[in-house]
Amino acid sequence: MKKIFACIALSAPLFSYAFEHGKVYYSFDSENEARVIVVPAEEDNHYYINYRNFNHHYDNQTLLYKQIKNNINEGFYYQLADTARVNLRNELNKTLIHGTLYSYSTVFLDDDSKTKIIYAGDADIVQARNVKEAYHKRQLDVSSKVAAKKLIKSAQENFNSACKQAVNIDIDWNAFVSQELKAAPAKLSSYLGALSKICAIDSDYLEAVNSITQIKVSPAEDTTQQKVTLADNQLTIQIASEQPNLPETSYQAIFTIL
Repeated sequence: MKKIFACIALSAPLFSYAFEHGKVYYSFDSENEARVIVVPAEEDNHYYINYRNFNHHYDNQTLLYKQIKNNINEGFYYQLADTARVNLRNELNKTLIHGTLYSYSTVFLDDDSKTKIIYAGDADIVQARNVKEAYHKRQLDVSSKVAAKKLIKSAQENFNSACKQAVNIDIDWNAFVSQELKAAPAKLSSYLGALSKICAIDSDYLEAVNSITQIKVSPAEDTTQQKVTLADNQLTIQIASEQPNLPETSYQAIFTIL
């Protein structure tokens, strides 16, 4: 733990509202040196957050958040884009460490863990780049139709095994190509993964998923907003090429309509 506090900059504000470079934060109240890197995203008030050493499925992954100011005080929190989930809060709390008062924020994860983190320095260019690359990997942003087909094939095989059925998949490749989104169908893999997870919940959800006989896939009108519907045993997925936090939002979209 000593090496963490040796690099803490006393004058740096914790999660300042606007910063050009990414910032690194470490835990001070956990057995592991949990680490968070926060990097500004392309859209105002949006940030990429990368996790490490939380013993959680977010480890080594980057998610996209919107920074929202509290109504009550000057603190703020980060809400996972396109969901109601909040994983990080800055409530202007302070703690005494080795006789010095530090500001800290708290990471809340869905395993009910709470981890306090404190500023430890700016992220370098390589760290910031790696954080963004991790997000695009999680988003299944591939560059070719061949790569997309490989991801879909693997996800379909996993789905067939997990849900004990095969389903007909109809992808409108021409529509994607005409919109210069030839590799975007790769994101179908996330929806198939969501179905596989839902199958494992219980026998009722397994039955609900097994009632789906066809999956029809096309591009969404809005590149940032997916559309998922279920009717007459057909699951229709309109893929948004820029849909935030695809693993979470694809699962949420399907779970809600079953």
